[in-house]
Amino acid sequence: MAVEIAALLKAAEVAAGLVKDASGLVGQIRSGMLARNDEAKKQLERTLVELQENLRDAARLAEFGEEYAGTQQDVIDLLWECERAHGYLKDNIDAMSDSANAGYTASWAMMETFYESIEHKREPFFRALDDRIAWLNEKDRAQIAQRLQEGEAAVQRASQAVRSKASSDTDLHLKRIVEELRRVQSSLNDTLRKEIFGSLEKLAR
Repeated sequence: MAVEIAALLKAAEVAAGLVKDASGLVGQIRSGMLARNDEAKKQLERTLVELQENLRDAARLAEFGEEYAGTQQDVIDLLWECERAHGYLKDNIDAMSDSANAGYTASWAMMETFYESIEHKREPFFRALDDRIAWLNEKDRAQIAQRLQEGEAAVQRASQAVRSKASSDTDLHLKRIVEELRRVQSSLNDTLRKEIFGSLEKLAR
């Protein structure tokens, strides 16, 4: 994601360079017929204003991109933790489904450790639901918020399943968390690449 953000910021630098170039041209127009000179200056000044506006837009879009990318990375981190826990559960399902199994206690102790890490990284849910990032539009916010609400509910149910050492329920709810996080990640990525990055690509042309 660092590559995309670097490109977003580069677009802002390009716009800044154009503003500087336009300012230099305005100052250089001194010779020639006065009427043409004045008209050229007016045109350049209008261009300068437009470039300044574009620069502000580029900077704002870059901020959006940075926030979206940061949130997406948080989601990726949490997704990895959930997939790790789910993978462990699948690998040890026999031991974790039978209290008489020699590995029952140790396996559930490890799962509790995994889930503690999930709980620690669940902040992306609350950050998005609390609208701490500047959403691109209402549709985007509502779509991701719905997915996060579903994911948060699954986190709560999975937590109860882990405490109860219910292997089938833990499996079910971890799957649901992973599904919702993948959807959130996909939505964030689409917005970042198609909307934010796409707009800045046009600005930089």
